[in-house]
Amino acid sequence: MDPLIARWERTVIHPDPTIPDDQTIVCCIATDTGQPIALVLTDRQRDDLRRQLADDSQTATLHRSGRRRSVLIRRSAAGHR
Repeated sequence: MDPLIARWERTVIHPDPTIPDDQTIVCCIATDTGQPIALVLTDRQRDDLRRQLADDSQTATLHRSGRRRSVLIRRSAAGHR
C-alpha cells in the first residue's frame, strides 16, 4: 500500500487545558484528492515530533512502548516537497 501524501496547512488546534487528555490536531490536506486530514497527537507524541523536527541530523529517535530506537531517515534527490 502506498502512503497517503499530505501537506500541512499551517493550522494547529492546540489542546484545551480545561479538558483532561485533550489532544493536538494538526490540519493537513491530501495532495492527490484535497481531502482534509487530521493528525491527532497526544502531548507525548507532540513532544516527540517537536524533538524530531528540531533535530537537523539524519537520525531521529523514536519512542515506542517505552523503548528507544534510532531510525535512519534518507531523503532522495527526487523527494516530495
